[in-house]
Amino acid sequence: SPKAFTAAIGLRAAAADADGAIALLGELEAAHGQPDLRAFNAALRACALASDAAAAKALLARVAEAGLRADSFSYAAAIRSCGSD
Repeated sequence: SPKAFTAAIGLRAAAADADGAIALLGELEAAHGQPDLRAFNAALRACALASDAAAAKALLARVAEAGLRADSFSYAAAIRSCGSD
């Protein structure tokens, strides 16, 4: 189910596994159609924890292409993906 995929993406996020989260997002899309914003945000959280700004930028573009509106969590995760010194 989409909820199970979103939960699995969240687990990949908790492990800071952006690649794994994005792969699961693709599997969700293949199995159930367009992911919802919760699934995208879970993947964005993975990008934030992995400091993967390029992946976060690509995900934000996918959100827009899907006709979804990124929210404050989406943008905050994308900003956090840029890391800090």
